Amino acid sequence: MSFSFDVKDEISKKIINDCCKKSFMQSFLLLVKKKQPLNSKEPLIFVIKSLPIARTIIKLFKEVFPNIEIEFSLYKSKTKNLSFVKCRVYKGIDILLNQISINNRVDVVEFPKHDQALEEDFNECDRAFYSGAFVACGSVNSPKTSNYHIEFSFDNETTTDNFIKAIATFNIDFIFKKLIRKNRYGAYLKTSAHITDFLVFMSATDNMLLFESDRMDRSFKNALNRYNNLDISNQMKINASSLKQINMINFLEKKRPFSWFKWKCSKSS
Repeated sequence: MSFSFDVKDEISKKIINDCCKKSFMQSFLLLVKKKQPLNSKEPLIFVIKSLPIARTIIKLFKEVFPNIEIEFSLYKSKTKNLSFVKCRVYKGIDILLNQISINNRVDVVEFPKHDQALEEDFNECDRAFYSGAFVACGSVNSPKTSNYHIEFSFDNETTTDNFIKAIATFNIDFIFKKLIRKNRYGAYLKTSAHITDFLVFMSATDNMLLFESDRMDRSFKNALNRYNNLDISNQMKINASSLKQINMINFLEKKRPFSWFKWKCSKSS
């Protein structure tokens, strides 16, 4: 699996409390990419491109919505050696919508905010909501690459703006920037230290340590290469200067033998 799938697998397995499970599934179902808009007339169909994550999502779905049946089937990609799971919910869509809707809306998602004046610690259910959002529509680049990048992809600009404003209330460093890509809107963060903090915020501590380890290894190797390049550059300058002096001495030797210089010096004294 990719690093992004590893992060999703870890945070989805760390949801323990019942209220956190509901928050996690609420954001996941609202933000996961669906075959058609979420409404009571059409079945809910979505695809999960990782078998371990699919197992966890289906397990959480059955725990949070025990009265709603979910069907799933395994498919394999024809072009790539990948397996994915297609999940379908045909019955009980009205009940599901009532339980996951926020302010009676499912098209525009409102994200929880943190009021530091009222509570110092983060609410675990709020963190679970953002974790579910990441599993549904988030991605993060591998730390082995030079481009550190974590991103959320949304269907509309209003949801994107809501996310950017809400997540900033949890940490002043969570300053996500907005981008528009084809018919999708996104919010991204590129600073490596802030990405580390966000992984901790989503309880992806194991992968955060791997991220930091790879990042520090890369930083150390880059610094070592810079120092080596600096030493080589200085040595090349010294060699060039020495060669220039040797050429000047050889030039003088051809024009006047060194004995002539000794004779001139003894005569002047």
